[in-house]
Amino acid sequence: MKSAEQLPLELAAKLHPLKDGQAITLENPKQVTILAITGSQSQPLSLEQAKPAIERFLLTMRKRDLAKAEFDKLRAAAKIEYVAPYAEVKAGTREAGHVASVPKEEPAEQGLFEKALSGLK
Repeated sequence: MKSAEQLPLELAAKLHPLKDGQAITLENPKQVTILAITGSQSQPLSLEQAKPAIERFLLTMRKRDLAKAEFDKLRAAAKIEYVAPYAEVKAGTREAGHVASVPKEEPAEQGLFEKALSGLK
């Protein structure tokens, strides 16, 4: 038994219109969950009881907004430079965004992804 405050907001919104005895299915790529409402009762909370849940919600919202702002800042400052074998730049024409030619697809080097990540550790 859980109170509405203990459920994720998206789930609480889906469960709210259901009556006792009704069920819904929740699907994701790896599983299907069937949720049945066996019983419910209206139990309003006082402000003091609801305060911790409200604070958690506002804190989570603030963290999400800060993370989004940081990602937006990083995207705006990002510079993408294509290097061999994806782009061949003629000597002396190396400019931001300039691509002399793009070679035809070649088989990817084995372990290229792991090599790229090893520099991040």
